[in-house]
Parts: sequence; C-alpha cells; structure tokens
Amino acid sequence: MEHTRNTTPTPSQLSARLWHHLRVTRLSHRVSQCPLLPSARSVWNALGQRRAGQQRVPPRRDRRFPALRDPGQRRAAPQEERPWPRPAPAHARRRRPGKMAELEEPRRRIPLVPENLLKKRKAYLAIKATQAKQALLNKRKQQKGKQIQFRRLETFVRDSWRKRRDDTRLRRMEQRPGQAAAPQESKLAFVVRIVDIKGVTKRVKRVMELLRLRKNYTGVFVKLSPLSLKMLRIVEPYVAWGQPNLKSVRELILKRGQAKIKKKRVPLTDNMLIEQHLGGCGIICLEDLIHEIYSTGKYFKRVTSFLWPFHLSVARHASRNRVGFLKEMGKPGYRGEAINQLIRQLN
Repeated sequence: MEHTRNTTPTPSQLSARLWHHLRVTRLSHRVSQCPLLPSARSVWNALGQRRAGQQRVPPRRDRRFPALRDPGQRRAAPQEERPWPRPAPAHARRRRPGKMAELEEPRRRIPLVPENLLKKRKAYLAIKATQAKQALLNKRKQQKGKQIQFRRLETFVRDSWRKRRDDTRLRRMEQRPGQAAAPQESKLAFVVRIVDIKGVTKRVKRVMELLRLRKNYTGVFVKLSPLSLKMLRIVEPYVAWGQPNLKSVRELILKRGQAKIKKKRVPLTDNMLIEQHLGGCGIICLEDLIHEIYSTGKYFKRVTSFLWPFHLSVARHASRNRVGFLKEMGKPGYRGEAINQLIRQLN
C-alpha cells in the first residue's frame, strides 16, 4: 500500500516559518524590510485556514508583537508592500479624548438670580467702592499734614480753668513744701493715671512723660524718694497711687508684663529673654524680676525701664458711662493699701 505524504504543514511548523520571515533586527528596532513579507503573509493565511475548522483556542500572548496576538481579528493587509512598524512602548501611548467625547460632556447650568437681588448686590458694591475711595482720600489728607479740628468754646474755657488751677496749686505747694508726706514703711509705689490731662500746664505734661503715663489707665512702678514724691504731688489730681503688696506685683507682671526691646513690646513668655537683657544684673527669670521690683533693689531703675508701662483693662461701657465709672474708681490721689483693690479691678 502506497503511503501518501502529508504536505500540509503543522501549526508549529507554520508558526516557526512565520517568525522566521518576521524576524526583528535589534539595531533598527523594527521588522526588517526584506522581500519575505509576502511569503510570511501566505503562511499566516494558511495557518488561519487550518484553524478555522478546529475549536477556537485563545491565542498565545506575545509581548514582542501585540498587533499579531489574535489572527482572527487582524485586518486585511494593504495591497502595496510597506514595512511593518514596531509598536510604541506602553509609557509613550497617551489616550486623548476625541471631539465627540468633549461634545458629550454636560454643560454647567448657570443658576438664575432674581432681578431685585441683582440690583441690591449692585447697589451694595457701589456703596463699598464709594467708602473705599473716601477712606483712601482721608488717608491721603492725614498724610499731608495735621488737619484743622473744630473746637467748641467750652473746651477753651475748661483748658484755661485747668491751667489756672494747676498754677495756683503748684504755687501753694512750693510755699508749703512739707505739707503731705507718704509713709516710709514701703519704698515701692504703683501709679495709675485715671484722669485726662487735656488743657493742663506744661509742667504737669512733662512729669507725665517722665513717669511714662502717656495714656489713661496705664500704670508704672515707682521707687519712693523725695524727688519722686515731689513729682507725684505735681500730678496728684490726675493719678492714683499707693503701696502694692506682693500678690498685686506678681499678678501685674505675670498677666500684663511686656518688655521694651528696640522700641517694641514683647510679651514676657520666655526666661531666656529676661536672661539675655538682665543677666548681667543677676536676673534670669520672672521670679527674680518680681523680687527685684518688690524689694526695690539695686537694679530697680534698670528693671522698670526694661518693662513697658502696664496697660490696664477698662470695659467699653465704662468709657460711655463716665460718671458712674469714676465713682467706682474713686478720687485721684494717695490711697495707700487701697491701691490693691484698684489693681484687682483694672487687671
């Protein structure tokens, strides 16, 4: 019996021939441009016809030629021969949305606003613009120079009466120098300015500047001496002063203590700040600072100049109801131990 030889190649032989014809050149990174491409296409078609009658098997994944993974879905090759380009790497592929995808995006609806609300907004913006313009003009006027202020006749009468009263009081004080003297138990005093000094004499203003009481309800510690007692007598109708206890000194420094560094106020929140500026005096912490002030030690003047004047707290309603507030504050002058109650009230 004569055996006929099967000339149809097996799938493995077809695959080997296909990859032989589609060999890749590493130097050019693309399929070599050789005349074997038509023969490779014929082998590929023969392989597809052989597999058409068999059961569909998922194609083998090949990483080198992703375009040839599924031969059934491969589109027909063009008539003219051209080189087969190597696909771009995965990181170089960028998906860009088409024009249809951009057109299909829903448009944002602008919410409708009633007409009366739009008019109110427009009027409000116009008012704000006018106010900002007026504020800018006022600021420019203030920068040019001091503005002319309108003063009533009552203010001139009050100022002249205060000056006359101060002149008379200072003249009588010079005639009777030893009329009032503070007790010598304690050398420390706390002075608070509680009365306005508009229209007073230049001598009173000068003493207020020396005591650093430039604003109402500010206080300082003073070491009692003949010179300081004379200064306190000059400004006695405008300040309240007395001897504070250790508790009042501690509360004032811990709550409202501020240092004067390069003409700026710095809160006393760190002992390193005190040691840096007062370390040469042996003062390295807040406790040393409190002890030096209460005992009126050797470096009392340096410590008080290091501290900013104490700005005491006054409620807003008190400034409006001045008569009732001044009754609670009491009269200016020497108070002795009662100054501690005033410190509790204003601290």
